[in-house]
Amino acid sequence: MGLSDRKNFGIDGSSTDTIIDFFVESVHKWRLELGLLQPIILVGHSFGGYISACYFKKYPDLISELFLLSPMAGTRVSE
Repeated sequence: MGLSDRKNFGIDGSSTDTIIDFFVESVHKWRLELGLLQPIILVGHSFGGYISACYFKKYPDLISELFLLSPMAGTRVSE
């Protein structure tokens, strides 16, 4: 993303949780469309690393291995 053009994703609301959920569910829909039903290896870099970690948090049983390559840091403290 960075200096990329800003695509209008049409996300209702502007809360952080709404935006994160949009991207996590986009990954999930992509995976289902490809028929990837077994646990997968997920690799994420920068913003993708952050979204990959959020995906793993929501769907831990669907990931066999998670690799985060210089992931973007979050803005909230979590347990």
